[in-house]
Parts: sequence; C-alpha cells; structure tokens
Amino acid sequence: MKKSGEISINDVKEWIWAKYIENEPDVACPLSDEEMLAFLEEHYSSTPPESDPEIFYFGVLLFEMAYEVDNESTQEAYFIRSKRMLELYRQVSGEFDWDAVEDRLEDIDSTLESKGITPAMIEAAQVAEASASAARMAELEKSAPDGMVLVPAGVIHRPTTEEEVRVEAFYIDRLPVTNKDYLEFVKATGYRPPKYLEDEEMALPALPVVGVSFYDAVQYATWAGKLIPTSDQWTLAATGGEKVRYPWGDEFRTEFAVYAGNAKGIEPSGEREGNVSSVGVHDLVGNKWEWTSTWFDEKEEYKTIRGGAWCDPPEFLTIDIQMYASPKEKIDILGFRCVRLP
Repeated sequence: MKKSGEISINDVKEWIWAKYIENEPDVACPLSDEEMLAFLEEHYSSTPPESDPEIFYFGVLLFEMAYEVDNESTQEAYFIRSKRMLELYRQVSGEFDWDAVEDRLEDIDSTLESKGITPAMIEAAQVAEASASAARMAELEKSAPDGMVLVPAGVIHRPTTEEEVRVEAFYIDRLPVTNKDYLEFVKATGYRPPKYLEDEEMALPALPVVGVSFYDAVQYATWAGKLIPTSDQWTLAATGGEKVRYPWGDEFRTEFAVYAGNAKGIEPSGEREGNVSSVGVHDLVGNKWEWTSTWFDEKEEYKTIRGGAWCDPPEFLTIDIQMYASPKEKIDILGFRCVRLP
C-alpha cells in the first residue's frame, strides 16, 4: 500500500471510483474520506475546476460525505458544492445521461428543496465559490516567479496519437534560457560552459543558449530551483489547451517565427512579438529546438525535443511535430527553458 507522500491525484480518483461509483466493498484505500477531500481541496487550489473533465470525482466525494456529517449546515454546504462540481462536469464533458452524475444531482435537488434551500440561495453559494476559485488563480498568476508565467491546468492532444491528456498547472519561463542566464549559473557553480561559448556569433548574451546537453540543462534547472518541462507541459504552454497548429493560431505567419525562410542564424530571444502563445509564452517555435524531459522511445535512449529551429521549414514549426536527440548531445540548434510547480 502506498504511503501518504507517494499518493497522487490519480490514486485518489481511482479510490473514489472504486468506492463510490463501482461500489466495491473492500477498497484498499490508505486515506479516509476527510483526507481525500483535503487532497482534492489542495489540488484544486491551483487547478480551475471549470476546465477539468474529471471534476465529477470531487462532486461524488462531496455527495457521499454529505451523508456522513452530523452538522446540518456542513451537510448543506457539501450538497451545494457537489451540485456545482457535477454540473461543471456536465458543461465540460457535454454528457447529460450518466447515471452516476444524474442520480446524484436529482437527489441533491430533492434534499435541498426539502430543507428549504432555494435556487437563489444555491446560486449565491456557487457564485461565491467560483469567485474564490478565480481569486486563487489570480493570486497564483501574481505569484509567478520573475521571468515566468502561469500555465493553467488543461487538456491537450498529444502529437501523433491525439490522445487526450490532462496537464496540471505550472509556471514556465516566458523566454528560453539565454547565454546570459546560463553563464550566471556557470559563474556561480563552476560548471562547464556551453559548447559554443567561443563562437562570437553564438555567444551574445541575449541569444538562447545552445550547445548544452539534456543533462547540462537539468543541472541549470536544479540550480535555479526549477525543472525541465515534460513534452505534455510544453504542448499546453504552446496551445493553452486549444487545438492550434502554431502558438499564435492556425495560419503560418512569416513575420512571427525565425525559420529557414527568413533567418541566417539564431536570433535574440523575444524579438518576434507575435511568436507568443495564448497563455503568454514566447518563442516556443522556431529559432532553436527545446529539450523536454520526456523519453522519445521505450528503450529510453532519446529525449523528445520540440519547437523547430531557424534552419527548418515551416512544417517543422507546427505544435504537433516532435523530434528526438540523445540526452548527451550538444548541438547548435538545441536549447531549453524551465518550469516550476506552484
């Protein structure tokens, strides 16, 4: 059985499913309902429930716990919150005929009506909770570390497979790590400099650092208190959860990207103002490829790289393109940026 520190959001969802949707009698769950509720409360403090197609888990748990509490006002609050979560599930999924949701909503409405809770009272409570959720997200945005932006949780479609995957909220560098950034790390730690430091054209401070291996990038990220993004995180940062071909939309714009049709080499970060995603992340495509922490192959020999470079044609700059490189490789068109969890 997993220890509490090893438990993930998926574990909690599996236990709720087994215990309250499948109604399995002997569910091996190390957490009480109160502990699972606290886990979900913490989870949704940085994840807007309005965009989560699996928010029904939260609603189901609140519904079941409403019958376990003795305090009438707490019970009413649980029912009202459960109603909001289950109705959000309807909105996000478009599904209105799943018994696990519909039966509970019917029971909630009947119970609240019997207690004299009017629709206006329910709406007021739900508006208050939605406002509190929005305030928490606004605070997260304000709390973004210098040079980073908040990417709210969302659902992406993985390249090539089109598999839908939910990615939790995270902060990501607004721009790729530059030579200036990397050399500050080298100076502070004595770590080896990037491969092309002696090349005058590639060593300008404002240029994205290249010529660093994946392992070099990890060392920098660790020093900065950050991580290298997964391929899924990179996709969410580039799309904001929308199905688009490029961070700025579906049409290729020659003035937005640094690519084979308009560049003679790598350019300083942030100069193409239109090369920005809907969540405010710049330069995700073109100019240089970017390391991700995701293995490209089952043998774990290559890391997935994303984004395309200054020497590539437009079709290599689409969000659904992913290539690979040995994590030891150091080439002049491959750099990185970092993420941090809220």
